[in-house]
Amino acid sequence: MKQTLFFTLFFLSLAGCQAPQKTPPPPPTPEQILLSKVDLPRFDLQIETIRAGIGPTSKLMEVHIIFQNLAKSDTPYRYKTVWFTEDGTPLTGADSGWRGITMNRGSNPLRLLARDDRAADFKITVEKEK
Repeated sequence: MKQTLFFTLFFLSLAGCQAPQKTPPPPPTPEQILLSKVDLPRFDLQIETIRAGIGPTSKLMEVHIIFQNLAKSDTPYRYKTVWFTEDGTPLTGADSGWRGITMNRGSNPLRLLARDDRAADFKITVEKEK
């Protein structure tokens, strides 16, 4: 009887020593994925909204961003968009150069349109004009 009780307690103690199961983090939301594709100056700009998809009439990838400029009005910025194919290959002729933009304080919309129908993804870098 003592031996049975000992083995029962021994096995129950082993069962309680298992490492707690870690729950995996939740998958990122679509907006978090889109936000990760935009590099911004540290303190000057924030993103109010961002949407991306294939345009219904153009059949080209479109990105709509509304920036919140925290700097003074008439702040010059420049941005560069790199478009990628489905397999991650950069598209060099798909409007990838630097472009200037002046933003007022507050909300500033920007619409980006790929000029290549193979574009399936993007990365945009925004920096203050020097």
